[in-house]
Amino acid sequence: MSNAVIPIELAEPLMHDAALIAEKNGMSVASWISLTVEERLRAERLTAEFLRRRAAGADGKTLLALLDRAPDREPDPGDEL
Repeated sequence: MSNAVIPIELAEPLMHDAALIAEKNGMSVASWISLTVEERLRAERLTAEFLRRRAAGADGKTLLALLDRAPDREPDPGDEL
């Protein structure tokens, strides 16, 4: 896998915080950002896989049964459609 150079713009407070954390961990800001993006992508993949597996076992009958058990009442203030 090759490394691509992509210029990004970060707000000054974000860049400041990233620099502090990177320095604390003995890393460059670029390495810290790369590692952070990698971790986020891994989390996104794991979440998608978890939800895919959960959805695979679902059926509409179970959902309808759950909805039938819900109380028939007006929505709370602010929850109206």
